[in-house]
Amino acid sequence: MTALDGVWLARPEQAPHGRPVAVKDLLDTAGLTTTYGSILFAEHVPAKSAEAVLRLEAAGYAVAGKTNLHEFAYGISSQNPHFGTVPNPRAPGRLAGGSSGGSAAAIAAGDVELALGTHGRSAGQHDAWASVFGPVGDDGYYKPLYDKLTGAIDPEVARYWRDHYDLRFILQRDWATLGPKLRGKIHLTSGTMDNGYLNNAVYQMEEFFKKATNPPADAEIVYGERREHCFTGDTEHSNVVGSRTLHQRYMPAMAKWIIKTAPTGADTTSWVY
Repeated sequence: MTALDGVWLARPEQAPHGRPVAVKDLLDTAGLTTTYGSILFAEHVPAKSAEAVLRLEAAGYAVAGKTNLHEFAYGISSQNPHFGTVPNPRAPGRLAGGSSGGSAAAIAAGDVELALGTHGRSAGQHDAWASVFGPVGDDGYYKPLYDKLTGAIDPEVARYWRDHYDLRFILQRDWATLGPKLRGKIHLTSGTMDNGYLNNAVYQMEEFFKKATNPPADAEIVYGERREHCFTGDTEHSNVVGSRTLHQRYMPAMAKWIIKTAPTGADTTSWVY
């Protein structure tokens, strides 16, 4: 096996005219097989190239080939079950990372000087959230909350996330306005061993609810002892079962609230059966 086995998925029949650039096989290339890393598209040949490829070609670059990746770019290891694991030319035996592993490996092996990949937007959940909710940086992509190499947090981005999406912070900041609208309507559930440590955020929310006044929160919080992520409040059954009975458990609570807050003379009986 050579250093480049597992890196390239397709190469043009003739050497391209222009400065060669490797293209991640997530991006369409006219006349050249594009699999998206999946066996489902093993014979897929696009009629038109992706805009990023067209712009490179207009600037004098030429597609040197398509590089391997994590299937559908949905992963961070570039271990592809259909086309092989992307090798690490600089550290044999280690993974190349991903999902643009093939593009990185093509450069690391010295086969090309340039490669087109995707910019931190696949598989990693935080990248997905930041792309949707984060502030835009100078390069047009989301501005990262923290440096992935050093772990250093950007205080400006942290404040943006807090001010716009930290529910506990927003409720506490705007309770005078939100409280009268939400009193008695907030129901939270969390496993005490949430895989993403979201239970810690719920603990902070609970502390705020205990101190909230004018009006009091009258909120309900149900903890699942030693339960994992996606706990829905069913303390008697596993998450697999509880997640499928959510509506049956919440509909009675919703009906009780509707009856309690119904205006005088409203029909609160005909729909209860």
